[in-house]
Amino acid sequence: MWSYHPQLQAKRQEVRAAELGVTIAERQHWPTPSITAGTGPRFTGSPNTGDTRAMTASLSIPLYTGGLITAEQHIAALRWQAAELDLNQTTFDLSSQLVETYRQWWQAQSRVAMVKISMSRLQDLRAMMRRRAEAGVSSDTEVALTDAHIARF
Repeated sequence: MWSYHPQLQAKRQEVRAAELGVTIAERQHWPTPSITAGTGPRFTGSPNTGDTRAMTASLSIPLYTGGLITAEQHIAALRWQAAELDLNQTTFDLSSQLVETYRQWWQAQSRVAMVKISMSRLQDLRAMMRRRAEAGVSSDTEVALTDAHIARF
């Protein structure tokens, strides 16, 4: 029902970004490979002074970071939880707005129905008062009063 709502799509993307943040934080424990390549002159003590090509491969492993990696993992996990809670809150807010809109519509429909019923009864009363006034049982004031009630609607 809400799959295409722009606010929810944005919140889902925030949750996805937070999930990726958790993955990145977890991978900081892993070794980091690095490869560099380049060309340059040989060192000066060599009999051959031409250019050489060099390639270096290295692997860096975090031995001790003082709890920084673990703290970053906890922060990323909390951001992910906050993003999911924000998504749930947005879903709840939109659902509440929908229910409130339906309630207002239903209330307006009920009021319209009540006005129609009241108007029908007042018109029946006006017809009865006119018959009574024509028969001389009631005064024209009662007919005027009934017409005033009908004019209020």
